[in-house]
Amino acid sequence: MHVRTGTLPSKFVYLGRGAEEAARYEEDGYNASITRAHLATEGALLRLANWEPRGNRIFDVGPGNGSHAVALLQQIATRDDPNLRLEYIAVDISDRMANMAATRVQLAFPFARVAVLELDIEKDAPASITCHPDGGDLTLFLGHTLGNVEDVDSCLRNLRRLVMNGFVLLNCATMSSKATAADYLRPYRNSQYERGAMAPLVGLGAEPGSLSVEIEFDHDEQAVLTYVVNASPLNLSSPGGSVVVLPAGTRTRVFVSRRFCPTDLESRLVACGFRVVGRSIDDGQGAANFLLV
Repeated sequence: MHVRTGTLPSKFVYLGRGAEEAARYEEDGYNASITRAHLATEGALLRLANWEPRGNRIFDVGPGNGSHAVALLQQIATRDDPNLRLEYIAVDISDRMANMAATRVQLAFPFARVAVLELDIEKDAPASITCHPDGGDLTLFLGHTLGNVEDVDSCLRNLRRLVMNGFVLLNCATMSSKATAADYLRPYRNSQYERGAMAPLVGLGAEPGSLSVEIEFDHDEQAVLTYVVNASPLNLSSPGGSVVVLPAGTRTRVFVSRRFCPTDLESRLVACGFRVVGRSIDDGQGAANFLLV
C-alpha cells in the first residue's frame, strides 16, 4: 500500500466517494476559470490542424466531470446534428468520474456515442485503444491532470503510446507565475476540497473527525501539496486484506498540483515523443495549450 510510505498518489482522491467531492469542487471552482477566450483559443488550435469532430473519436483522458469537453465541443460542433457521428470516450482511473463525464457529454450532444474506459494513464497504455491509423481521432488531455500525476514523464510516454496517430490537445496546463504562496493556496482552502482530500483515508476506514488537512506550497517543486494528518493511531484495511497502522500525527500526502514553465513543459513533451504543432500561452489565465501529434 502506498500509504505505508506516507504518500497516496493523487489519483486515489478521485476513487470512490472522493469522485463526487472532486466533481463538486470542479463545478464550483475550476469551471469558473473556463473562459470564452480560452475555449476560442483551444478551438483555433484545432482548426489550425483542420480537425473537426464529425465522424471522429475523442478520447478524454482525465476528463474531470466532462464540463471542459462539453464547453470545447460547443465551440466546434452542433448539438442537434444527427450526422455528427461523434464518439466520445471518457478515460479515467475512476469509473465514477468517467461516467460523470460521459453522461454530461451525452446530455449536451444527444447524437454522440459515448463510452467509458477505466485506465490508469500512469501505467502502461494498452495498444488496443490506439487511435485509428488515418489520424482522425483527437485526444483531449486536461493539463490539470498532468499536474496531478506522480511521474509526469512516464505519464506522457504512456500517453504517446496510447495515441500513436491522431492529434492531442493538452489543454489548460497550469503555468508557474510570480504569485505568492498565499495566492496559490487560496483556491484549496475550503471545506469541500478538504472533504475530498480526506476521502482516500476515510475509504480505508478512518473516521473523518480524527483527520485534519494541511496545505502548503513547495517553491522548489512549484507545487501545491496536500497532507492529511490523523490525530489518533489508525488501523487501515486495504481491499487486499492487509492492515497498515499509522501512528498518531502521521502526515500522509494525498494530493499534488504542479505548475509548469511553458518552455520546460514543451521540452518534456518533445522528449517523450510528441511533435508540437501549435501552442498558446494565456498569462492572464495562467494556463497553456499545446496541440501535439
